Amino acid sequence: MALYGITEREKAVTVTHAGVPHPDAECHGVVAQATQNRVLVVFVSALQRVAHPPAFADTDAEVGKH
Repeated sequence: MALYGITEREKAVTVTHAGVPHPDAECHGVVAQATQNRVLVVFVSALQRVAHPPAFADTDAEVGKH
């Protein structure tokens, strides 16, 4: 059910919106928690805090088209 809520929120976020990285990171966290593997949960959480990969993406309307 949590993933459904995340995907619904993602539908409302445009590619230029500052909130683009949040649903993506949340989705990965929920999937990690679903595994019930504490090591994976901690790893995904740490990776999100350190890397923030979507935060560095150049998002504009042209990127959204692709």
